[in-house]
Amino acid sequence: MMSEYATAIIIHFIIPVVGILLFLRIRKQMKTEKIVNPPELEFFVVFATYGGLLLVVFTAFFWKWSGMASLGLLYLTIGAPILLLIKLKTLSKNKNKSKYHYWVYSSSIYYVVVLAITILTLLIFS
Repeated sequence: MMSEYATAIIIHFIIPVVGILLFLRIRKQMKTEKIVNPPELEFFVVFATYGGLLLVVFTAFFWKWSGMASLGLLYLTIGAPILLLIKLKTLSKNKNKSKYHYWVYSSSIYYVVVLAITILTLLIFS
């Protein structure tokens, strides 16, 4: 019983909070480095998408599947690729502005590959 509470707290609270804190740290670092037109919104979308993918994986392996997990997976398989493709188009002109622009650009490109590997892993091991 206690381990179920710990698992729930880790998956649904600690991991999202750590993701938000990492995002805020990178955002602050971009401001410190005075990056011109920092890709803050794009970073948030990438962090939320990859974080959601991480939450779905942890839910599948360590928690109980739910309707919310299904909705998250629906976004990750249909909405996220479209959204990242749109962001990829806008970032293609600015990818060489800074390491942050390039990181978001690369993360958007590799998402479909990461998603496919994740889904295959979930199908094989769960």
